[in-house]
Amino acid sequence: MHLYEVEMLIARHRILLSLGFEEDAFSELEKAEELCAEVAENYGYKGWRLPNSCRPSPEIADIWDFHYGYGSWRASEAEDDARMLSCETYNESARHPAWVYCPRGHNAVFSKDGYDECAACGAPMTPADEETYFDALCAAGQCM
Repeated sequence: MHLYEVEMLIARHRILLSLGFEEDAFSELEKAEELCAEVAENYGYKGWRLPNSCRPSPEIADIWDFHYGYGSWRASEAEDDARMLSCETYNESARHPAWVYCPRGHNAVFSKDGYDECAACGAPMTPADEETYFDALCAAGQCM
């Protein structure tokens, strides 16, 4: 499903409304809103972006923005969960105490397991994230 299918329902809504069929028009609008939520969440989850020349109609713009953001959040949570699971399934003997870093620049802590979850954002923290941690701090103007 794509945004153009939602826009066709919006066009039908506008036509029916202009002809005076208000009940049918609002039925089409409800269908468009439901489909918009599904399509926007799918786009957000897959990381797809709309071209700048293609924006959702005003009737569904807020729904699109909300569900696109929710889909994007779900995708980042799924990535974090998969990464955390991969840290937990390492061989016990391969784990060793180390400093672990949040890849988003929130925390750096010492962990006896060699991985931890960031208390601020929930991202998995590993020793390999040291460079991205300091890059995030520098980008925020926190260090040089």
